[in-house]
Parts: sequence; C-alpha cells; structure tokens
Amino acid sequence: MTPIQEAKNPETSPERLAQLALLEEKIAREVAKNISTPPEALKLLGSSRDDTTRKYVAGNPNTPLEVFSKLAMQFPKEVLNNPLLPILLMSDANFLEQFPSASLKNMLKRPEMPVEFIEWAAQNADWNACEGILQNEKATLSALQRLEQRFPKHKKQIQNHVAFADGSSIFAWTVQDLMAEINKKSKHHSESSITRVGWFSKDHDLLQMMPILTFFRCDLAKDVSTSDDMLHHLARDANFFVRVSVAQSSKISPGLLRILAADEFAQIREIVSIHPLTPIDVLEILATDLAWQVRLGVKQNPSLSNEDFVISIDARETPKDNQTNLGTSLEWLIQRAKHIEWTVRARVARDRNTPAELLTQLAFDQEPRVKKDVAANANTSSETLQFLFESERDQEILRCLASNPNTPQEALSQLSKSFPHSVARNISTSASILLQLCELKDPELHIALAQNSATPAAVLEKLIAISNPFLSREIVAHPNTPKVTLGLLAADPFFIPAIANNPSIPESLIEAFAEHESAEVRYRIAKNPSAITKILLRLSRDQVSGIRGAVAQNPYTPFETLQLLARDKEHSVRYAVAQHPNAPTEAIIQFGTGTRVYREELWELALDQNKWIRTGVASNLCLPKEILQQLALDKDTDVRLAIASNWIAPFEILHLLVSDKKWQIRRAVAMHKNTTSPTLELLVQDAHKAVRLEVAKHWRTPFAALQILATDSDKAIQEAVLLNSSLSREQRTQLLLQMGLDFSLELEKLLTSLSKSKETSYVPYVHPQAPTPVLAKAGRHNDPLVRAAIALNPKTPESTLKILCQDGDARVRATALARVKGTP
Repeated sequence: MTPIQEAKNPETSPERLAQLALLEEKIAREVAKNISTPPEALKLLGSSRDDTTRKYVAGNPNTPLEVFSKLAMQFPKEVLNNPLLPILLMSDANFLEQFPSASLKNMLKRPEMPVEFIEWAAQNADWNACEGILQNEKATLSALQRLEQRFPKHKKQIQNHVAFADGSSIFAWTVQDLMAEINKKSKHHSESSITRVGWFSKDHDLLQMMPILTFFRCDLAKDVSTSDDMLHHLARDANFFVRVSVAQSSKISPGLLRILAADEFAQIREIVSIHPLTPIDVLEILATDLAWQVRLGVKQNPSLSNEDFVISIDARETPKDNQTNLGTSLEWLIQRAKHIEWTVRARVARDRNTPAELLTQLAFDQEPRVKKDVAANANTSSETLQFLFESERDQEILRCLASNPNTPQEALSQLSKSFPHSVARNISTSASILLQLCELKDPELHIALAQNSATPAAVLEKLIAISNPFLSREIVAHPNTPKVTLGLLAADPFFIPAIANNPSIPESLIEAFAEHESAEVRYRIAKNPSAITKILLRLSRDQVSGIRGAVAQNPYTPFETLQLLARDKEHSVRYAVAQHPNAPTEAIIQFGTGTRVYREELWELALDQNKWIRTGVASNLCLPKEILQQLALDKDTDVRLAIASNWIAPFEILHLLVSDKKWQIRRAVAMHKNTTSPTLELLVQDAHKAVRLEVAKHWRTPFAALQILATDSDKAIQEAVLLNSSLSREQRTQLLLQMGLDFSLELEKLLTSLSKSKETSYVPYVHPQAPTPVLAKAGRHNDPLVRAAIALNPKTPESTLKILCQDGDARVRATALARVKGTP
C-alpha cells in the first residue's frame, strides 16, 4: 500500500498517520481529511503553510478546540460544517468564548451559523464580533433587539438589518443612494469617495485609478451640473490643478472667488484677478498683491471701469516683504479673521497691517498656530501679549512672546528663565534684564546680547570684560559701543575689520583705515555710512574694483563721485552705480532687480559686452519690444533664457526662440503664458522630454498636439496630458482609449491595499475594471457600503450576487436583488 493510500484509509493506525503527516504536502492533505488522524497530528497540520491542508483540518471532527478557534478566522464555513460543532454546543453553550473576536465575527457572518450561536453571541460577544451578526440574514429580531440594548451607539446600523424591514420590497438602493451615504461618511471632501463616485456616476466609461484621480475632480469642478456645495469643497482641494479648475469654472460665484483670492499660489489669484465676477473689494486687495502678475490681472479685468476706483499698479514695484500683503484692507482682514480655515486666520494673525483690536480677537482662537502668529506680530498690544503669557503653556507661543518687542517687561523677566536667548535678542528688553542675563555663563547667550542692536553701552562694557575674542568682535561692531572703547581696541588687528563696519566709528579711525594696507578694511570703510565725502572720493580711485563697487553701493556717496564711477572700466561698478538711490531720476527705467539707469543708456546696456548686464536688462518688466527682440537674438544663453522667462515677452518674441539650440530656452518658451498654440505645436516633437512635458501641461496646447504626446514613451508626459486643464471629458476619454490604458492591475493592487488599511474607499469596488476574483473575495467585506458597491459592479460574479441577495443589511440586499432582477 502506497503512503497516499495509507493516508486515505480510515483503518490506518493513529501512530502511522502521525508519521505520514510529516511527509510531503500531497500526503499531508489526505492525513488532514482522515477521521482517524489523532488530535496531536491535526494540531501540527493546523499550522501548515498550505491553505488546503489547514482547510481540511478545520473540517476534521478530531481537531482540538484551540485549533478550531484559530482556523475559524480563515475557514469559518468548514468550522461551522464540522460535525463536532453540534456536540460541543450540547455539552457547553459557552465554548465559543474561547474563540478570538475576529474568528467569531467571521463565523457569525455565515448562513451556516446556528441560530442558537447567534443568540448567544448577541448576549455575550463584544461589538467587533457582533458586527458579523448584521451580515447574517438568519439573525433573529430578538438577537438584534438585544444588540440595541447592549450597543445603543450602533442602533442605526443595527436597524439596517432585514429583520427590521423586508429587504426584497425595500426601495431600490441606487448609485445615488450609495453616493449620499458615502458623502455622510467622508471626512475629507477634497479627497473623498463622494467626489470620485459622483463623477463616476455621470460617465461609466472613463477609467479611474488612484494616481490620476486628480483630473476627475478637475472635470467635476468644470462641470456645469456640479452643485455649489461641491464646488465649495473643491475650492479647498489640496491639489493645485483642482483649484485652478474651480477658478476657471463657468459656474463660479463671487463667494468662491473670495476664497480663491486668498490662495497661496499666485497663478490662482491671477485667474481671480481677471475674472469679471470678482467683487470690487476683492480686486482692491489683489491690486496690492505681492505678485506682479496678479496686480497686472486686476488692471486688465474686463469688468473694471474708471468709475469704480483707481488702481495704481506699477510693475516696477518689488515689495521686499514676501510674507504679508502690503496693502491689505481692514474689511478684508476682518472677514478673513472669521474664516473656517485656520491657515487663513493665521495669515491674518501674521499680517503686519492687522490692527491690535483684531489681533486681540484672534488671541482667543482655538488653533494654537493662530495664537502663535498673534504672539509674534509686532502690532499685538501689550495687554493681549500679557493675556497670552498668563493663559498659554504652549512653548512655541511663549517663545514668540519672548521675542515680541511689545511684551511687558515683567513677562520678559519671567520668560528669560525659559527662553534667555530670545529675550536677549528682543530690542525692547530692559537694561536690567539684559544685565541679569550677562551673569549667566553661556557664551552663545553673550553673543546674542552683543548682536542685539538695542543693547545699551553699560551692558556692552560688562560683556567686553569677558575674555572671549569672538564676543569682543561682536561688541566692537555694535553701534552703541563707546568710541573710546573702539579707539582702544583698534590697536588689535583682530578687531580692525569689525570696527571698520561700525557706523559709530570715530572720524580719526575712518581716515586711518581708508589708508589701511588690508583691502578688506578699506572695503568695509567704503560701505560704512559714516564715511565722509572726501574719504569716499579717495576710495573711488582705489585699485581694487570691489572697493570702488562698495563706494558705488554706499547710500551716502555724493552724486559727483557716482558720476566718476559711472565711467568705471569694471561692469560690476557700473552696475552698482545704476542701482544707487542717488542716481538722477529724470527719464529713468528699471531693469533687472531694482536697477535704475538713464533711458538713453538702456540701449547701451543692452549691447554691453558683459553678459550679466545684458541679462539684467533682459529681465526688465518694462522693456520696449525693440530691445526684447534685440536680446532674443543675443549670442549668450543666459540672456536669451532671461527673455524667454520674462513674463511680458509677447508671443512674437517667444516664437523667435522656439528653435533655439538650448533646450532650457525652449522649455521656458513652452512654460510661458503668452506662448500661442502654433508655437506649442512646433515644440510637440522636441528632442528633449522636459520641453515636451511643459507642452503637455500648457493650457493652450491644441488637442491634436496632445494626441501626439499621449503616445509619448515617457510616462510623466502621458500623465501630464491627462491632467491638462483644457481637456473636456470627451477629449480625455478619447485620449484614454487611444493610450489603451488598462488599470486592472493597478485596481487589484489598490483593492489589496485597501483590505489591509483601516480607511475605506468605495470607488475601486464599483469600478467596471475591478478584477472579478477580488470582487468575489470582497463579497464578505465588513463594511456594508463596500458590499453594496460590489453588488452594483457589472463584473461581480453571479455566485457573489446570490450571496449578497441573502445579506443581513437591507441596503446591500436590496442592491443585489435589484441587480439580479435587472432593475437600474
């Protein structure tokens, strides 16, 4: 007799079966089925790596109870059909207490589960296990009522059971019903399943896959049938492209434009600035926006008339503060201070135009990060800062209080114990507190005191007594250091460079250092605002060009000296002269970053031999078209790149650069907002993928060109084509079909990951390309909405639908019955 025959034979001795259990997998399976296999051997086989072996062990009446409890998690049907189960029930009705909660839950789902077990579980099991009862149609009304008494928080879920309503006659559970239910459960609307299902319900032919779900929300934002509530959710979407689609929507309301006017991206604020429905008060705020494109958009707004208000927009203005809005109106700040988003309130809290009264209001905000910005704002009143000091324990808020110049001295005195460095740098800290901090033996703290521009001479004199050369160098650079001290320390070469920087340097030292052999010392004197006219004139003839450039940068250099330096042979010196605030102001024009020169000299600079001068001119936002055209033909790459990146460059100039030999320039052309469709068509088959990628993103790229790019070998370009904001739904469908994308593998990966995640997404289960095996396996999912989605899926196998027709949840059952009957 062969080993397999022995394993199958019920007359084989238990000892021999135990030996056969250790042999190959094929034999072990037969041993697991044999009713004569001893419990010890079955216990060993219950831990086998082979699923089939363990499945047979779950159905063997000789299997020990502790093995049953483990196998019930994976094989509840086999455990429930085991002939040993009725015997166990008769001997001890509470034997199920030994089963883990998850295993018991899987058993309670099964139709094979005896009613007696369901009644016992409803009385004794925890809620995690009892959830399985809600999927079992055999659950009795008395068991469900018992669950209502024990778990009142889950009453609504319990009452969805068919025992409370006839699942066959209940109203059909349609896609819309599923959408509504999902919407209630969605916590993050910008990424919620309702957005995806809502879009999906309008067009069953479009594919949905996690990596490219962005364009579904983009289409939803542009769809004229999208509700106002949904648009409000999408206006706060985390994705930039979705918010752009909302801004471009034909249904957008003034209220939505107000929300998007505060967007962090200038491109979105620019769209709002030119929108004809944007309210006048919003345009007033955008007219002072930090981004010049936004200010220019307001000027070009078609609904703006001369009678509304006068907006002075100068593209030459370059605000230095890029953290706050320089022209924020009080009405706007008051409105945003009540915004539902804490990030918007925080922006108001840190705006330097926010009045003290409004900051006091924001000091009571529930969000700590808003209060932190209030504590850091220089406009916050002393009373409000005192309130925050007494009421807050957040370390970041207290640190900001220690740095705020308006914080009361008593509070600073106490804060100096926890945040001595912040208090030491505070320009309002009293001399008495600073003197106390001097006593601490902390070298870094001493340097912080020396770097505080408001530190008085008494504190500096006490610090100078500390024998630390690096600290002493900070002290000699301090403007409050007595001139006598500077004179004494000037004998040490180590301190001379720092003294040369000090604006309080004595005139005698200025004259001596102007003749110093070290170029570094002469350079520092040339930049020192205390340098007198004759010293600056002397240094303007220095052999070192860097020193002459420093003279040209000195704000107190007289006009006559600047005229001399304007003819300097070094371009860096001439460039510095052009930037000087004392340069003649008649007929001036800005170029580069704030440089001012004579208009008649502009052509000379555009033809300057030094490429950096020409690059600065090419970056000018006020250049005449003739100079733009001249520089577009420049031999230097950086100059041409500056022209291609200049946002005022007209399409004719950009068209000249479309065949440039440098791909960086062609990419800049492809990114430019003024680039026209014919120019983009020329770049579709560019040799460099970075250029093609930008063409795929551009909203003016023709559909025919996008069709070409859709077949590009680069996946990033393909995704960019699908995300192009100019595409209609029909065009995107056509592209997807053209690309032949099959995301069934991606969906399978997604569904597998969802099965292991605590978060639930419903779209993949209703997707028509969801793999059939995955749908069949998920038919027993714990979430009734997932089971309802599976019942809706046209690819769900008939066997799974039959199981769902007997589901304990009335909604799932109604959905499955409607599918079987062929109702919509």
